[in-house]
Amino acid sequence: MEGTRQEISGKNEQANSQAEKEADSWNAVCNDVVMALSDWCRSFSKKNPSGGHSTAALLGNLRLVNRHWCRIIDKTLTRLVPKPNCAPFSEICEGIAKSFTELRHLELKCYRNVTDTTLNAVHFIPFITLLSLKNCERVSDKGVHVLTALLNLTELHLSSCWKITDEGLRSVGCLTKLQKLSLRECCFLTAPGLESLVPLVDLAWLDLGDCKSVENDAISVLGKLESLTELHLDGCIDVTDQGLESIGCLRKVTSLDLSGCMNIGDIGIHYFNDLPSLRHLKMCDFWNISDEGLTSMAPMRGIRSLDFGGCMSITDNGISQLLASLTDLRTLGVNACLNLTDKGVEAISKLPYLTSLDLSGCDKVGDKGMALVAGIEALKCLDLSGCLEITDEGCVSLAAMQNLETLVLSGCDGIGYEGLQTLRQLDSCTIYYTGGTMALLMGGYGMSSGHSIASTL
Repeated sequence: MEGTRQEISGKNEQANSQAEKEADSWNAVCNDVVMALSDWCRSFSKKNPSGGHSTAALLGNLRLVNRHWCRIIDKTLTRLVPKPNCAPFSEICEGIAKSFTELRHLELKCYRNVTDTTLNAVHFIPFITLLSLKNCERVSDKGVHVLTALLNLTELHLSSCWKITDEGLRSVGCLTKLQKLSLRECCFLTAPGLESLVPLVDLAWLDLGDCKSVENDAISVLGKLESLTELHLDGCIDVTDQGLESIGCLRKVTSLDLSGCMNIGDIGIHYFNDLPSLRHLKMCDFWNISDEGLTSMAPMRGIRSLDFGGCMSITDNGISQLLASLTDLRTLGVNACLNLTDKGVEAISKLPYLTSLDLSGCDKVGDKGMALVAGIEALKCLDLSGCLEITDEGCVSLAAMQNLETLVLSGCDGIGYEGLQTLRQLDSCTIYYTGGTMALLMGGYGMSSGHSIASTL
């Protein structure tokens, strides 16, 4: 009997030892797997910037596997985009503070549960560096004042928080580490409020698009923000030539968007020459500029991306004279320049490094223009929407552009069945179209807009 007990005891000890080894082995494998999974999750988050909540849900499910996975995953999450109104804001902040201590980016777009009162919960998460309250319409100056507790904040998005006024900007001025700030569609901001941003010596990116109260005096204040490298003023319709006189102080600006500032004319255009670092310029819908104003930009040889779509007064002459100097352009937008013809396209065809060209709405550009465009070997993206003069003959030229990756032909009603068949030669190009003759023709092939003709015909 005693021998039997010893035998059973020995077997139990052996079994326990084996179980411990298996457990240790499982833990090791689990950690390895989770570490690899962690890397994948970070990559997934980068590839799906608008789907952060999906990543969070995935990690949340993985936490259910065992405590080892929980430990690793808690350290993995650095960015969170909660589903709108999924939980009270205070609960989200408390949960982050307890579980996700590595979280740095919190995006609460359209989160209606966020109010001036609930924003008090940010004291739970003083470590975050990015906060987005885009379209959180219930946030006002009082709520913005609460954000001064986030001393590590480097990026703040307050787009469409339309209740914010100059008083709220005074609070923003206390966030001394701020580098990026979006105030788009905050329509009550004026020069005195913007003055509060001057002490932010690291502020490099500022979006004031569609801030209807931003006028010339506000531009004078922006001239004091010497660290700015990117500035968005599109839709600020009260900015005039006089306001742009101060913009030359922004010596570090590399990207400037003034689209829709329709009161800027030839005189204002001259001031762009005072920006030595400027590489990307958007000046769409400048209705008051002429060929003379356009050619005054010729000394800006450092420009790489230029968009003056909708500038309806300029002609082939002005475009030709300007582009003769800007030979390093990579991206060009001349959409809806209604006086542009095949003659102007000839000047465009001499840009050897051009990779993206928007000719949409240029209804005087035809097949001769396409033969010229086909000579731009570096071109990858071409938008010809609404170019009604292009026919099947033009498609023959386009079919020779083997480096083309995206071609937009929406509303090109002059292109018929033969032209579409010709475009089958563009094996690696995705062709987009909607409406008109093409939609009827392609209906027989079971196609819809946005499909690749090359792969489906």
